[in-house]
Amino acid sequence: MKTILLFLVLILSVSVYSQTKVTGIIKDKEGKAIKDVKISVKNTKVSTKSNSAGKYEIEVPIGYKVLEFYHSDYAIQVLEIVDNEINLTMKPISEIDLFELSLEELMNIKISTAGKTEQNLNEIPASVVVITKSDIEKYGYLSLDEVLENVLGFYKHDDFRNLNFGVRGFFTNIYNRNVIIMVNGIDQKLISNGSVQMSGINIPVSTIDKIEIVRGPMSVIYGNDAFFGAINIITNDITENAINSHVSYSYGSENSNKVDIKIAGKSNNIKYAFVASNRKTDGRDIDMSLFLDSIKTYADPKKWVTDATTKDFFKTSASYFNFSGEYNGFYTNISYAQSARNILGVSPPLYGGIPNSFSYTFANQSIGWRKEINKNFNFNVSLDNFFNKAHNKYDNLFPSVKYGRALQEHEKYSIDATLFYTGIEHLNIMLGANYTNQHKFFELTDVPLISITSNYITMLKKPVVTQAVYSQIEYRLLQKLLIVAGMRIEKQNAFTMQNKWFQSLATPMDTTYSYTNEKVTIVPRAALVYNLNNKNIIKLMYGKGLSRPSITENCFYLGSYHDMLTEQYITTTEISVSSFIDEKVNINASLFYNIIDNMITRTTYWNDTQQRYILTNANSGNYQTLGAETQIIYKINRNIYFDISASYQKTDDLTNKVDAAYSPNILIYAKVAYKVTPKITFSILNNYVSEMESPWDPTPADLSNPNSPMKGRISQTTPGYSNLCANMRFDNILNKKIFFSLHAYNLLKQKMWYAPTYDNMSFLPKGSIQNSILINATLGIKFK
Repeated sequence: MKTILLFLVLILSVSVYSQTKVTGIIKDKEGKAIKDVKISVKNTKVSTKSNSAGKYEIEVPIGYKVLEFYHSDYAIQVLEIVDNEINLTMKPISEIDLFELSLEELMNIKISTAGKTEQNLNEIPASVVVITKSDIEKYGYLSLDEVLENVLGFYKHDDFRNLNFGVRGFFTNIYNRNVIIMVNGIDQKLISNGSVQMSGINIPVSTIDKIEIVRGPMSVIYGNDAFFGAINIITNDITENAINSHVSYSYGSENSNKVDIKIAGKSNNIKYAFVASNRKTDGRDIDMSLFLDSIKTYADPKKWVTDATTKDFFKTSASYFNFSGEYNGFYTNISYAQSARNILGVSPPLYGGIPNSFSYTFANQSIGWRKEINKNFNFNVSLDNFFNKAHNKYDNLFPSVKYGRALQEHEKYSIDATLFYTGIEHLNIMLGANYTNQHKFFELTDVPLISITSNYITMLKKPVVTQAVYSQIEYRLLQKLLIVAGMRIEKQNAFTMQNKWFQSLATPMDTTYSYTNEKVTIVPRAALVYNLNNKNIIKLMYGKGLSRPSITENCFYLGSYHDMLTEQYITTTEISVSSFIDEKVNINASLFYNIIDNMITRTTYWNDTQQRYILTNANSGNYQTLGAETQIIYKINRNIYFDISASYQKTDDLTNKVDAAYSPNILIYAKVAYKVTPKITFSILNNYVSEMESPWDPTPADLSNPNSPMKGRISQTTPGYSNLCANMRFDNILNKKIFFSLHAYNLLKQKMWYAPTYDNMSFLPKGSIQNSILINATLGIKFK
């Protein structure tokens, strides 16, 4: 009996001893106590919070040895338990410096884009890139597109009309159709064709707090068009008692000048951010003979000049305004963007020097409420409204008359509600619902031709309504294995388009088309995240994404020769490994395989009635990509930081049995930052993009001959290029919060060629080009 009692006492003593109690005090760098810091035992739901004196006490279960310290205003810290007392000094997020944080701390940043709730970067079941405010300042990015072209897997295409980005070897002719791009969580996609106009976002990059980029299908969370991922641009990540505000002025090449203002702050339950910007530029001045085979072919002989350039044909002016506010869980976001720019689109600007031009207006409003109902339930609901208006002038098609104009007005609103449940040990559940109503779609084209006036009007008679429910479950098996599964069920209701065509010498035509494909779509997602230890993580991910045909894709073809267009799908399988070799070196590697089915592409078929080939759009495209990515981050010391990455991807157009267009096989990115002194930082960026093929045109050379061969490539292969940039930044000038930076883009003056698209191939047979060195200087001041 004594033996049994002794054994029970021994077991009890071991259990008590194993329940480690850790205490401590948490302060900021000025020695002030920080309350409401969440202290968690990593990989468990055991947590506590620091009190008003910064003190905490937590019981650590058997076998767990790592604590995580988190506060929304401070850099997250993850510490191994080596003593029963851990005192901590936390640093504000706004002052995060990539030179001062360890690599492991950099990898433990929390983001919310991947799962609509804050998660550790390392444990997110996706391939994630985070660009911080510190990154933007040190590398001196001038624009959002410069940020994206330096992100692993992304590459830029500029067709003289707008900017488009390929992602992981795949490119869409509709601008940025392959990713969701958001500003403070609000989707910026145009309703008409599903595109994202970079000139419409127009957000000043100096006012961005953080950019979260999640690669891989994100349709489970965000639905339509989250094909290759989601990008969230955040301007309201405000830290209390930190320097969040600034004013700056920039001037540079091409007579470019810009004023940026940000006024932001946080106190108790109130958070606000006001952003405004205005910029102008004359744009590029390029010798047209570089990209036109024979300029005289396109020019009005009476107004021909031998040294024709693009001078004044890329003039742009743009303004941007955004306000974000939050109080006691209620939040709002209001933004307004306006831009006017000349373009090389539809035809070359050679008829009397009259350029074609676009002007855009974008406005969106969002109100929402997030609430921690209790320790097990969190709820978030938002109502978003997005409006855009465009006025396109095409005055350059004919030398004798003005070609005309196109007007568009589109509007949608959406309601999204998400519930998070964490009441079961090792299990997190997210449930969501979304309702989107595209209720306004109006387009007018006015085309004077000789003495006949043509007007074409397209309008939405019955709104496009999309309804969806989605869920994601995370289950932690033991300490090391996280299992993730998600699914979205979505349905788009039938809608009706009305087309009116007027001609002064003919009877007006009025046609109504209905899109009746109302089938329910289901997209799944699954992942395994295995923590070998705190320094080595393996992720195995599978996901599916969908992209519905846009309104314009269907309304221009409904009732014609082809069937109704349907959804496009992508399936991705990926394995990634992240390893901390030591405190100085982090290596990330991944292999991915993408299969794209049912893509909407140009195709032709023989029409027996007309005895000719018909060119149309159809769900006939099939592609596959096999790719590998590697990133090495090396901190030599507190002053030198290297980030070198490369991607190899092979994309095949299975339909035409050729290499896919706009798909470089090799992408290389290199970033080096050197802290010369505490106040001076020098950085170099270089990205290499290998050669790309132009699109494959399936149109027969002779439309009247059923045996005619295809036309094939619309242009020659565009060569690869290397873009070298450099930035020098001076902070705290004259011991004030004054800063100055000098940035150079394309230092080697490379000819960066972009293959022609179907929109511009008729007058840009060689494609478009960027060949200038751009120098920009910025002077500003930070203040509270």
